[in-house]
Amino acid sequence: DELSGVTGCERLTAEGMLVIPEAVSASDADCLRQLVLARIAEVEEAMAEQGQHRLGGSTHYKYAELVHRGDQRWDMSIHRNGEAVGSETAKSDPRVHVLERIAREGPWLATIEAMLHEHRWEAGAVVSRPGAVGQ
Repeated sequence: DELSGVTGCERLTAEGMLVIPEAVSASDADCLRQLVLARIAEVEEAMAEQGQHRLGGSTHYKYAELVHRGDQRWDMSIHRNGEAVGSETAKSDPRVHVLERIAREGPWLATIEAMLHEHRWEAGAVVSRPGAVGQ
């Protein structure tokens, strides 16, 4: 590989992306997956209570933590401006601490800080249900 031995900054500049194999442990990845699934379930339940039974349907909506993208597809914020987003249950989910730890201690931070001279982050998910229209 012509880029072996280069720094993360050099690789990111040359390739436009940087992949760090095994940057997140399998147990942390599973924890994040469970956090996102719990948040999706909570959002779907809250929307159903408001009469929106088909998230991402033809009705356009925009909430602070939820943005319509198309039929059966939406963006969902999980962490923004230094804190968890959503209900008190979502905010107090202990898995949020795993997300925060990964964001603060990830092996990619040295590259990000060297290139941008700062480190700010947000976390969310693009949710796409069966039957979602293509983008």
